[in-house]
Amino acid sequence: MDILQVEKRRSELLQLVVFMIMLFLGLVTYQSVQNDEGYLTPALGLLSLLACLYVIGQERTLKQLQHQLVEELVMKDRQVVQLGREFSDARHRLKDEESKKVQVEGRLHEVSALYKAISVVNAVQDPQRTPEGVLRSALDLVEADCGSIMLLEGDGANLVIIAAQGLSDTVKLKTRQPISDGIAGWVVRHKEPILVTEELKNDPELKPLMQHDRHDLAAMSVPLQVRGQVIGVINVSVTEKSAKRQFDDRDLRLVALFAQHASVSIDNGRLLASLRQARAAVKQNGGPRQDLPVN
Repeated sequence: MDILQVEKRRSELLQLVVFMIMLFLGLVTYQSVQNDEGYLTPALGLLSLLACLYVIGQERTLKQLQHQLVEELVMKDRQVVQLGREFSDARHRLKDEESKKVQVEGRLHEVSALYKAISVVNAVQDPQRTPEGVLRSALDLVEADCGSIMLLEGDGANLVIIAAQGLSDTVKLKTRQPISDGIAGWVVRHKEPILVTEELKNDPELKPLMQHDRHDLAAMSVPLQVRGQVIGVINVSVTEKSAKRQFDDRDLRLVALFAQHASVSIDNGRLLASLRQARAAVKQNGGPRQDLPVN
């Protein structure tokens, strides 16, 4: 039972009471006239009847006003509900805009970081130092503190370290890894980057390839490719000395994008170094050198 039904019943009850009073007053007035008791009682009865009629009229007026107020309240309630929905939609749109803003800012940060890393590589003048510049830029790109660049030997069967950070000189000199071994070898064979996670460490296929003597908190390896051919691998990781604790897919994507440019720089550096060596050899032997232009 709602408020309208309650008010309707209250109004009906009031009208019934007024009707009973009017009936009672009418009977009293009639009886007074019949008994010739003067005009005072009839006058009072008539006045009471008029008062009852006035009450009934006011009740109807108030009822109409109440009905209008109820309609206004219902209308305002609907407006409040509509405003609530609009507010909720606006809040969701604002959250979407904020999310898009965060995404755009993240992309801008990625582009800025990539530009900075590529600029550092391009600034390297000595081609023999290009791998070191590439590795340093890759580590700075994802806030890593340990890593290496491994290139394939001429026969393509083994990887050798040509630049390293966070590794001992002994490890750097002794590391000559067949592509059939290790995570770096897996990356060369599959031509895919890999993010080493705790779940991946338990993968039956990859678990035997892990170096169990390493205690990196996070690591990833990305192939270096030139014209679709893998020439090596970039390995980056974070240790307990690093402020960063984990890598994510964004970090992997950044290093993979950077590796596309770094691969060309390393390959061009190797070609330039070979040309310079060939030129020096020709010059030493006293032969012609105009056919070996070097920048």
